[in-house]
Amino acid sequence: MADLPPERLTTEGPFTFTGLDMFVPFYIKDGRKENKRFVALFTCLSSRAIHLESTIKIDTDSFIQALRRFIARRGTVREVLSDNDKNFVGAANEWKKLFKEMDQSKISDFLLSHSCDWIN
Repeated sequence: MADLPPERLTTEGPFTFTGLDMFVPFYIKDGRKENKRFVALFTCLSSRAIHLESTIKIDTDSFIQALRRFIARRGTVREVLSDNDKNFVGAANEWKKLFKEMDQSKISDFLLSHSCDWIN
């Protein structure tokens, strides 16, 4: 087994180093209607605490809004590590396809304004 990355061993505040993953769509019932929702899962790399943020769809603006809500609630994040694990090939391919549809420069500008690095 390999050594843990340094981000996992830090004693800094919670969610300073954060992992990010997106749930596949799930359906909630609103009266008679079923609405599709997605969830952004933020994980503290040192304490393994989690934070969930709901999004209506997977696009750039919804993702940035979820990230803004997360930062407003949990504080500034130094690094965001997104996991594109290849154990679930179908899910990884779906995530990559959805991630490519997002406006990368808009996300980069938002992260830069909050002094946050994205490691993919």
